[in-house]
Amino acid sequence: MKKFITKWYPLFLILIPAFYLRLHLIINRGTFWFDENFSIHFSTLSSWSETIKYWVLETNPPLHMLLLRFYLPFINQNNEILVRFPSLIFSIGSIILLYIFAQKILSRRVAIVSSILLSISTLNLIISAEARMYSLLTFLSILSFYIFHKLVFEEIADNNKNKKFWILYFFINLFVLYTHLTGVVVILCQFITIVALKPKREIFLNWFKTNILATIIFMIWFIPSIYNKFNLNLGKAWYFETTGDILNLLFSPIANTIITGFLETLFFIIFILISYLLIKEVKEKQGKDRALVILIFLWALTPPLLSSFLSVYVLKYITIAYPALYLFYAYFLDKYVKSTKVFVAIFIMIIFLSLPHVYELITKINFSWSDLTQYIEENEDEQSITIISFMEVLSFNKYYHGNRPVIGLYTYKDDLSLEERIVRYNWNLLEIEDNELNEWLFTSIEKECATKIFLIHPPNSFERIDNALLENNWILDEIKEPTSLSFDSLYIFHAPNNYTTSSTCK
Repeated sequence: MKKFITKWYPLFLILIPAFYLRLHLIINRGTFWFDENFSIHFSTLSSWSETIKYWVLETNPPLHMLLLRFYLPFINQNNEILVRFPSLIFSIGSIILLYIFAQKILSRRVAIVSSILLSISTLNLIISAEARMYSLLTFLSILSFYIFHKLVFEEIADNNKNKKFWILYFFINLFVLYTHLTGVVVILCQFITIVALKPKREIFLNWFKTNILATIIFMIWFIPSIYNKFNLNLGKAWYFETTGDILNLLFSPIANTIITGFLETLFFIIFILISYLLIKEVKEKQGKDRALVILIFLWALTPPLLSSFLSVYVLKYITIAYPALYLFYAYFLDKYVKSTKVFVAIFIMIIFLSLPHVYELITKINFSWSDLTQYIEENEDEQSITIISFMEVLSFNKYYHGNRPVIGLYTYKDDLSLEERIVRYNWNLLEIEDNELNEWLFTSIEKECATKIFLIHPPNSFERIDNALLENNWILDEIKEPTSLSFDSLYIFHAPNNYTTSSTCK
């Protein structure tokens, strides 16, 4: 028992504040936002045929929604804490796995540093407190690399044990693929590593057959899903419109915020230094030691480099790289900073750089519909309507208990249900001509006999609908800014004094 405590007490000391931060955040996170409500809604449809139909149309693979489908019936589905709790468990599991893996392949110092960095990562904190697949993806990715290392680097002697681990590895990689499209990068990194390592022929063949089988089964979902998107403009996806740079993808996991100015210059110098040391490491090492450095390098850098190449600067899409980035930085800190005092001083500086952003995250409501819905319910009248993006209607209606119509902004003329519109187009930036927008807007107003409009949208989008109303002499009474970290503002318009509704409204 004493030996166990001595070996693992740093991990327990890390897990206590890690669990507290995540529990505090999950309690104060706020209402479900669009992505979460999407997962919940399309996991709880009564019909399995409808459920499978939407899972195929959806952009992301369905494993997480499948888990929710079996989990949600046992809890109160309107309780945000209970619905989000599995993500918290997967996040804690990720910290434990990273510590065990780092201590096994590198050192205790690396294990401590990397797992602490993961425990205070704002991205990992966010995904630990939302009902989405990213916490599960992080957990499965670490587990996949852990088992990969055990099978390929350690070469298990016991034949029965070896077979069991290959079967486990197959299911883990299959689950990785079925959790998120970026899971493909996990297999890609492992393939390059195994080619560089040149293990026994039997090991390579086992790896190849295992992942080919997992890929074939993944194609059962992927081929129909991509087929249904051929008629859509894939280049108009919202994530291709994001802005950023490679340095922020690589170093915001350390700073826990977007870096600019002096910090960006400093991190650029650090990046050049680490790149030099990495090349030096790969040249000097041989065999499995060299392959291990390549594995960590690929795991850490492939997702951000691919994201930068594709101009997709969305941090949650590189969540699989975060554990490896922390391993990567901790490894170089451990190897090249021999003085314990200097090592501790540098690590404390990193912690103090990160903590203010952690504090801001856990002490503010991230997102909440409640303020907006409560205001609308208190101020609506018999001739008011609410207009919101069609994608947000289901999420908004979950918390809105008023009596007036909620209209989703959607100008295309089709026979699709609201659910199918959301699944097909939630990721796509639909192009709308001004005349189409005006026709849709004033037809909707006339149809509902509206003289008061509650318009919900972010300040930097949908300005055209504001302008259309103002150009037609509608009066902007008030703008209610978001009280949480939400991007949505509420714009309250009323009709001009000489405005008359159609005769059918009387």
